Amino acid sequence: MIGFLVAWSALGTAAAVLLPLLAPAILVLSVVVPVALADKALLGKRIVLLRMEMLLLLFTAGYMAINSTWSLDKGTAMMAVAMVVLAALVLHAGATALPLMQPRHLEALAKGFLLGFGIAAFVLFCEYATRMSGQRALEHFLADAGVRNIRIGAGTWDAPNNTPMTRNLTVAMLLLWPAVLVARQHITGWKRQAMAGLLVLLVGSAVLLSPSATAKIGMAGGIAAVVLAAWSVRFVLGVLTAFWGTMCLAVVPIATFLYSIELHKASWLHPSGRHRIAIWGATSDWYWRAPFFGSGVATARGLEKTDAAHAGAIAQFGSAGFLNWHSHNGYLQVWFEAGLVGGILMFVLGLLVLQGIKRTAPELQAAYCGSFACFALVLATGFSIWAAWYLSAFAIAVISAQLTRADFSSRAQSRPC
Repeated sequence: MIGFLVAWSALGTAAAVLLPLLAPAILVLSVVVPVALADKALLGKRIVLLRMEMLLLLFTAGYMAINSTWSLDKGTAMMAVAMVVLAALVLHAGATALPLMQPRHLEALAKGFLLGFGIAAFVLFCEYATRMSGQRALEHFLADAGVRNIRIGAGTWDAPNNTPMTRNLTVAMLLLWPAVLVARQHITGWKRQAMAGLLVLLVGSAVLLSPSATAKIGMAGGIAAVVLAAWSVRFVLGVLTAFWGTMCLAVVPIATFLYSIELHKASWLHPSGRHRIAIWGATSDWYWRAPFFGSGVATARGLEKTDAAHAGAIAQFGSAGFLNWHSHNGYLQVWFEAGLVGGILMFVLGLLVLQGIKRTAPELQAAYCGSFACFALVLATGFSIWAAWYLSAFAIAVISAQLTRADFSSRAQSRPC
C-alpha cells in the first residue's frame, strides 16, 4: 500500500507539471485515494459541512452559469462553469478527507509528491538548458512514425512555440513552495535544506533560461514573498492584500490609463508587452458595453479579431496582431466578461485565501505567500482565466498545500479547511 501511494502521488504530480492539459483529470484523481482511505465515519459527518470558501465558489459558479447564457462562445463558457464547480467539489473533498487519513498514508502521499515534483523540475531544467531539444526530438520522432493525433509544436529556439512550455512552468511555480515545505517536513538533517534549495534552483533556472517573461515575473514575485516573509509575514500579507485589491478593483482604469498614454507604442518595451497593453486597452473599452453583469464568460473568443476603434493600435503587430481570444490579464478578463459582480466575487475569494494563509501555522505561511504571489502575478499577464488546465492547476496547488499542514497528526481534532 505504501509503495502504491508513493507511486500514485509521484505519477500524478509529474504528469500535472509535464502534461498540464491533463490537469482536469489529474485533479479528480488526486482525491480518489484520500476519500478511499479516510476514516469513513468522520468523513460522512464532515463532508456535508461546507465552509465559506466553498459556498462562495459554488455561488460564483451559479452566477457564471447565468452569465454564460449571453456569452458569444457558450461552449467554452459552460466548460468554465463546469470546471469551477468541479474544482470546488474536489477541493472540499480533498480538504475534508486528507486530515482523516492515517499518518503513514499521508506521509507516503507527501513523499510521492516530492519525488514526482523533483523529477518534473529536473526534466524542465534539462529542456531549457538544452533549448527544448527533448521536445523537438519527440516532435520529429512522432512525425517520422506517422503519428497524427499527438501534436507537439516546439518551434525553434529563436522562434519557440512557447505556450505549452509556459504552461509547464506555471504549474511548476505553483507547486514549488508546497514541495519545499514537504521537503523540509519529510527529510531530516542537512538534506532537507539541500533538497529544498535544489528544487528552487531547478525551477528558477528553468524559468530564467526560458523566453517567458510571465514565468520570470511569477518566479521573482514568489521568491521575493518567501524571502520577505522570513522577516515579516504580516508585511507580506499586507502587500499581497493591497496588490490583490488594486488589481481586482482598479484594473479597468489602470488598463485604460496605460493605453491612453500610448505605452503600446513604446519602443523600449518588448513587442509582447506592447501587444498586451493594446489588448488591455481594447478590453477596458469593451468593458463598458455591459459594466454590471459582463458581456458573458468567454465572450472574447466570439469577437472579431479587432475592431475599427483599435485597429491602428494593433496594426504594428502585423498578422500576429489580435485583440480577442482573451485579455492576457485574468483580472481584466473577469471584469469584461463577468462585470462588476464578477470582479467583486474574485476580490472576496482572494481575501478569503489570504485570511486562510494568515490562520495557518507560522512555519507554513512564508511558502504559502510565495505560491499566492506567483499566482497573483501570473494572473496579471498570462493565460485565459477560464482555461480548464489553468483552473485545475490552481486547485491542484491548493490540494498539494494540504499535504504540508502541521495539524494532520491530530486528526481527531482536525476539521476541513
